[in-house]
Amino acid sequence: MEEFHLSVKRTARYYVLADESVPITEVWLVAHGYGQLAQYFIRHFKCLLRPGVMVVAPEALSRFYLDGTSGRIGASWMTREDRIYEIHDYVNYLTQVYEHVCKKINKTTHRLVVLGFSQGVPTVCRWVAETSFPIHALICWAGFFPQDMHWNTDLKNRFSIPVYMVYGNEDPYIKEDFINNLKDFKQQFLLETKDKAFEGGHTLNEATLMQVANELRNI
Repeated sequence: MEEFHLSVKRTARYYVLADESVPITEVWLVAHGYGQLAQYFIRHFKCLLRPGVMVVAPEALSRFYLDGTSGRIGASWMTREDRIYEIHDYVNYLTQVYEHVCKKINKTTHRLVVLGFSQGVPTVCRWVAETSFPIHALICWAGFFPQDMHWNTDLKNRFSIPVYMVYGNEDPYIKEDFINNLKDFKQQFLLETKDKAFEGGHTLNEATLMQVANELRNI
C-alpha cells in the first residue's frame, strides 16, 4: 500500500464582531478550543468591543458530533493522525483568514492581538511562529506552546512580543506539573511571559480578559 497527499480546495468559515463607528485600530484573532464552534466562542469577546475594535474567530476545519452520531457539534484543529499536514493546513488557513479580513480594513493602521484557548493555544503559537505579519501580543489561555517547536534564535526573536499565560486556578487540565514546566521552559529559553491566574476552571474569564486587554492598550 502506498500513501499519497494532495491539496484540495474547501470552504471554511469565520465570525466577526466589530465596532466600526471609527476605523479599525485593534484586531483580535481568537482560536477556540477542542469541541467548540466559533459562533459561540466569539461571544465571550463582546466585552472587548469599543470603537475601532474587531474580533475575528476562525472555526477549525474538522467538525464532529460531540456525543455519538447526532446532537451538538464541535470542531477540532487537529489530531495526531497525519498531523504534519493538518498543521500545515491550519497555518495556511489562518493566514488566509487574516488576509481576507485585511481586505476590508487598513493593514498598516491596526494592532493585531492573537489569542488561543486550550487546543487553540498550540494552533496560534505555530501560526505566530510561521507568519511574517506584525503581531502586537500573544495570549495563551489554558494551554501552552507545542512541545515540538524548535527554539532557535529566530523563533525566540519572534516571541519577543508580550506573551501572556492565563489559566484558571481550578482548571483540571492545569496541574502542578504545568506550572513547573512553564517555569523550566521560561528559564531554558529565556522567554518572558506575563502569567495570570484567575478564580475558575477551564474557561475564559471576562474580568481577566479585560485586564489583559487594558494592559495591552497601554503598551
